[in-house]
Amino acid sequence: MLELETGNRELRLAQLEVEGSRARYFDLYDLAPVGYLTVSAEGVIREANFVAARLLGRSRRALIKQKLVRFFSTAAHHSYSAMQDILLETRVPQTAELEVIGRDRKPFWVQLELAIAEDPAGGPEFRIVLSNIHERKLAEYALREANQKLRLHFEQTPLAFIEWDMDFRVTRWNPAAQTIFGYSSEEALGQPAVFIVPEAFRSQVENIWRDLSRARGGERSSNENISKDGTRVICEWYNTPLIDPQGTVTGVASVVMDITARIQAQELLAWEKYALEAISGSEPLKEVLSGLMLGLEHQLPGAMCSVFLLDEAGVKLQTGAAPSYPEAYIQAFDGIRIGPAVGSCGTAAYRNKQVIVTDIETDPLWAEYRALARSHGIRACWSMPIVGNSGGVIGSFAISYRETRHPTAAEHELLERAVHVVKIAIERKRAEAKIRDLNLSLERRVDERTSELLQANREAEAFCYSVSHDLRGPLRAVDGFSRMVLDDCAPDLTAEGKRMLNVVRTETQRMGRLIDGLLTLSRLGREPVERSPIDMHHLVREIFDQLSALEPERTCRFELLPLPTTIGQEPLIRQMWVNLISNALKFTQMREISEIAVGTLADDAGQPIFYVKDNGVGFEMRHADKLFEVFQRLHPQEKFPGTGVGLALVQRIIHRHRGTIWAESEPTRGTTFFFTLPNPYP
Repeated sequence: MLELETGNRELRLAQLEVEGSRARYFDLYDLAPVGYLTVSAEGVIREANFVAARLLGRSRRALIKQKLVRFFSTAAHHSYSAMQDILLETRVPQTAELEVIGRDRKPFWVQLELAIAEDPAGGPEFRIVLSNIHERKLAEYALREANQKLRLHFEQTPLAFIEWDMDFRVTRWNPAAQTIFGYSSEEALGQPAVFIVPEAFRSQVENIWRDLSRARGGERSSNENISKDGTRVICEWYNTPLIDPQGTVTGVASVVMDITARIQAQELLAWEKYALEAISGSEPLKEVLSGLMLGLEHQLPGAMCSVFLLDEAGVKLQTGAAPSYPEAYIQAFDGIRIGPAVGSCGTAAYRNKQVIVTDIETDPLWAEYRALARSHGIRACWSMPIVGNSGGVIGSFAISYRETRHPTAAEHELLERAVHVVKIAIERKRAEAKIRDLNLSLERRVDERTSELLQANREAEAFCYSVSHDLRGPLRAVDGFSRMVLDDCAPDLTAEGKRMLNVVRTETQRMGRLIDGLLTLSRLGREPVERSPIDMHHLVREIFDQLSALEPERTCRFELLPLPTTIGQEPLIRQMWVNLISNALKFTQMREISEIAVGTLADDAGQPIFYVKDNGVGFEMRHADKLFEVFQRLHPQEKFPGTGVGLALVQRIIHRHRGTIWAESEPTRGTTFFFTLPNPYP
């Protein structure tokens, strides 16, 4: 009995231990960081832990008895079936990365480990472990895409990408590097850096390499390089040391940009700027052309540049500038006749067409001059005609080298731009010379004309003196004796005789006034205008008051609007206003009330236009062209006496002040005179 009770106690302890072990197993099963599934041979889910349920987006209860493949994408379904077949055949656990479908129908990646076991009935069942690798997979995709882009960029970028090892030898060389330097990848790999670095820049490059090898950060530099065919290439380098996780420099990565075209364009623009400044300066044509040629040669190492000018007959070339050519060589071509096979320059000028000779030794255009070129070491010569503004050839421009050479696209452009600038220089300097000759001729003509005018003025002055002295005496005598006859013989004279003597006196006095007006008009053209501010408003008021006081019996309505202060010669401006206002008073004398208005209007620029308006007899506008001519009268002397000089004097005064005058009128409706006087006083 005691033994039975002891056995039962041991059995209960064993059962408790089994239940504890089973509880611990299920704790481990449920709380594992990966998903566990037990699947029947038919693919039905029998068991699932919490992680598996969460991965598949279902509760554990909802997963039981579900077909596993419903959670697979089509591709994953095929992969899983293949894994099962291999597992059943080999009994070796299988692992694969598959895409499964969660509750939200979004696919995600898992790693699936598949093993086989026996179910309680002795049949096969599958044990599956699921690990979420979605983030890792996305990172792999991103890395793969980045590598593809990097590889694509490496292959297709227009920038050269070069890697160097610690011996400064090429380890990577992309297609752009081949384009810039001319070497294929096979030719460049393993080459030391000096194969593309000119001797003059090697010490600079060695200093840069020394800093890079010490991991002193990236280096940026611009220097000249050499391509496979020996062409100068100017490059901008961006160099970065390659450092391993231990901090050791393992090499250098270089990104290279070909800036040759940019530098050449900058140099060409600078040359063109210099050229325009030189052209606009005072230096003679030969010196300007020599400076331009030297500037071009600076941009084209090894080149010699020249300009030949076609003579006036258009048949011979004359040296314009060739600063770097051998003197004997240029002398041999100076004065040469152009033709269909006269080297490069003579042929280009003859054909009016670009001539590119890359090898003088073999080109037939140089057959007659080959020995000359050979003796001076000249091997290639490119030439373009210089066509003037009129369309005819005025010369030729040439670039020569001491080795055979084909022009690049950039050099073709430089040729065209250089010819354009040289043409401007030639045309400008020739035009300046022509203008100088014309100016000299004009100065001679002006001197001659001035001399003639001075002589004419002297003669006019002599005439004026003669008028003043010789004519005034007889006029005074006629007037004086007429007055004496009237005074002394009045009782003996008939009324008609007295009238006739008075007519003689009146006409004699009018003749005197006419002579005075002519003298004033003559002097006005010779004397300089001395300007000062004039209060026009005050001046006009004063003149009108003085003139109207001479005829107190008349009724006048005078309107004076504000007038601006003006710059001018006061005596002349006063005479102008006296004549204009006197004219208005004279031609309104037939009116019961004389109306005269003085004021200003503004022109389009805001400058004042003065006017004098009256309600006098007016005139026909078809006669307006005679209004300011000397002795031209539009009305009878008997009704409106005058000398015929007053308005001519007004016009002369206004013109001397650089102004203009005109009139508008209508018979019986009055006249308005308008005039301008530039530069009114502020």
